[in-house]
Amino acid sequence: MDTMWKTVEKLRKKKLVSSSECTAFQCLFLHAGLLLLSEPEQALDLLKEIQECHQRLSARGTRQKSKRVRAAATEESEEEPEWVEVLMDVLLGLLWRPSRLLRNVVEHVFRGLISRLTPAALDLLLAVIDPKKNAGDVYDEEEQEEEEDEMDVDEEEDSDDSDDSGDSDGSNDKVGLEKGDDDDDSGDEMPENPEEMARVDSALAAVFKERAEVKRRRREDKLNMLHFKLRALGLLEAVVQRSENATLLMRIVEPLLALVNKVSGDRQAAPLHEKATALFKQRVCKARFVVQPSDLAPSMQLLESLLRMARSSPTLVACTLCTHASMFVLRAVKKSAVAMAATEKPTKRKRTEVETPVSLPEFASLQRVVELFRSALEEFLQKRSTRLHPILFIELIARHPDLGKHLVPDLERLQPIAVNKYRRKQASLMLSTLSKEKK
Repeated sequence: MDTMWKTVEKLRKKKLVSSSECTAFQCLFLHAGLLLLSEPEQALDLLKEIQECHQRLSARGTRQKSKRVRAAATEESEEEPEWVEVLMDVLLGLLWRPSRLLRNVVEHVFRGLISRLTPAALDLLLAVIDPKKNAGDVYDEEEQEEEEDEMDVDEEEDSDDSDDSGDSDGSNDKVGLEKGDDDDDSGDEMPENPEEMARVDSALAAVFKERAEVKRRRREDKLNMLHFKLRALGLLEAVVQRSENATLLMRIVEPLLALVNKVSGDRQAAPLHEKATALFKQRVCKARFVVQPSDLAPSMQLLESLLRMARSSPTLVACTLCTHASMFVLRAVKKSAVAMAATEKPTKRKRTEVETPVSLPEFASLQRVVELFRSALEEFLQKRSTRLHPILFIELIARHPDLGKHLVPDLERLQPIAVNKYRRKQASLMLSTLSKEKK
């Protein structure tokens, strides 16, 4: 407790790295101190983790280090996770608890640390909402148990039907002989041992009560998981609003899109679907970012993945979301290609050549983009069973006409031989739009 108060006083007097980080650590230390009154054991572990993160950040902030200290620090950093990753894990643990106060504390602290966020720390947050990484959550368990219950019911009905069919063959011959005996004994059937029947009834009641309790706990776990994911989406929204790092923003696209497709159609998860869709369409796909030349390769990989998702999209809504994401990533690809070309130092002989403007598709990466959309266009016009929709190409032509014009030869070649009238009409509309862009 004394160590915590000393640390808080130091943070008040001296800026650690920035004012936002100082405020974030002060808030965490003070909240952990309050938890000592109600949950001393958990609060002590929490204080130790926060203190360790604070010390590691302070050690990085000091510039006067000997070579041995620096070497030891680099070895430890290679073996241990970054302090922001440990702190992210702590914040997620606090966010899981059903408390509005804790939620406000986590959001306040997280906003102060967004500038320090690393891809690995962001992955911890994305793992909460990514259906691929939490495939064994309560949603999937409940679906599996419902299927098992239905299978058990079907097996019981089949066994009852087989027993009835087996007994009916032999009982029909004796029905006339036993009919009189059954009529005489039918009204006199009574339990021979009432106490034993009472014990059986109580045992059955206990079993049904236990099952009801398990279902109730499962519903509570599902509701808690739903609220946890909603809170995690709130943190992701803060990242999108406050960060302009293209590397972080690109990592959000695919898990968030997978979450939207996963909970689509689930009535109980309707709030999660609405919030995730709004965040994806209104925040992520319209976010501003600063790219680096190193962002080109991961952006190209993400664009290829999104086009594969569009090819397998089950509905028009899913294909539309993939289209919006593809246009967003394509902005990053174009900016990264231009940034990479700007970093290349021209030689003296070629300075005059570089000063002339270079069209975007001359970059190798953008040539690859044209090839990807050309392949998708060919599939849309020639394969009857494709799941692609024309919105993918309409958005490309409207938002990136400099790339869309390279599809003109393919549209002119494939439009007469398209599989049906609807797709021939869509190809004609694309050609007319591109011709207007040329004028």
